[in-house]
Amino acid sequence: MSYWEFPEYVTVAEKKAKATKKLEQLRKKMPGIAPVVIEGKTLARTWWGKSWNRNLERYADYRNRIGRGKSYVRHGAVLDLKIKGSQVSALVQGTRAKPYEVVIRIAPVKKANWDHIRKQCRASCAR
Repeated sequence: MSYWEFPEYVTVAEKKAKATKKLEQLRKKMPGIAPVVIEGKTLARTWWGKSWNRNLERYADYRNRIGRGKSYVRHGAVLDLKIKGSQVSALVQGTRAKPYEVVIRIAPVKKANWDHIRKQCRASCAR
């Protein structure tokens, strides 16, 4: 039952159980499925991963979108993640019965820009 058009509260345990159940169903159809699994609460452990997350948060178009995505990862709801070239695709188990697909396309960095980035990284690592 919901109140005032707000969805009913779902506990973390219920979210994890739903994602686990859907993952097991999908493994039968998609043997190569690659769920995102994190240990502990930290999403990124490396300098690069932490920098990527900070940068991504700067470009967030909606305040709750990044937080909701982090929550999905922590609850095991990212059932499949593939990175191929400049495209990232994921299968996510949200509140609906069927998982949905998310696709992110990233424009390649021009060679001159990439060379500049590499020089800056080398300089900051040398300090």
